[in-house]
Amino acid sequence: MNRIDLKSKELKKRKKKAFIAFITAGDPDLRTTEQLVVAFEGAGVDIVELGVPFSDPLADGPTIQAASQRALKKHVNLENILAAVKRIHRIRRDACRARAARYFSREAMTDGYEKIYARVLRREKSR
Repeated sequence: MNRIDLKSKELKKRKKKAFIAFITAGDPDLRTTEQLVVAFEGAGVDIVELGVPFSDPLADGPTIQAASQRALKKHVNLENILAAVKRIHRIRRDACRARAARYFSREAMTDGYEKIYARVLRREKSR
């Protein structure tokens, strides 16, 4: 069972709803993203959704579009976002669950985010 499923099960048992925060990874930079994810835990956030910046975020509003553009200008990509998530989990194993979203939604629904991190990293490195 992945971390998000575990958290959901825990919350359900306590009859609580999840507090899920969204930020675009890499805006303003990845170090700040890491710090924010850890800080969110102290603020009561259960799950952090990290938006993966991409060049044409038409479905997003102007705020997320601008955040994606700022992150892309700093060469933020899925590989370094997943590396940041790994660092967060290494430092704070129990920090709120972070996931990178929007890049692999169909695979994530089938396999869970944590199971596909390694596959995605292999793909990115082979490019």
